Amino acid sequence: MNRLAHERSRRREDLVALASRYADRVSSRFAPATVLLYGSVARGDFNIWSDVDVLVISDALPHDPLVRTKRLYECVYAGIEPKGLTLNEYKKAKAEGHPFVKELAEHAIVLRDDLKLEK
Repeated sequence: MNRLAHERSRRREDLVALASRYADRVSSRFAPATVLLYGSVARGDFNIWSDVDVLVISDALPHDPLVRTKRLYECVYAGIEPKGLTLNEYKKAKAEGHPFVKELAEHAIVLRDDLKLEK
């Protein structure tokens, strides 16, 4: 592997590790939770301006989206861009064939799966 490819691979590993630390932190507050890394880091096409997109699925999340976002950001590390869904919201989006859920199915990296959604 050439030097640039090796550096890019190491950078991706570092970003996945950062997302994993966030998954541990956020899931301790909103257990049980499934936490997925998605977007450019998961796909491998990230660049230096990319954030680390993380989806938290949990019924322990506040139902008000603004409060939910605030609570997810209370756990955040620099570079993490969290989103949250309740389990019912996720299931509804999946049943409706939402493009976001299709993207998750194709490229997401499971960081934690307490809800056993990956079965």
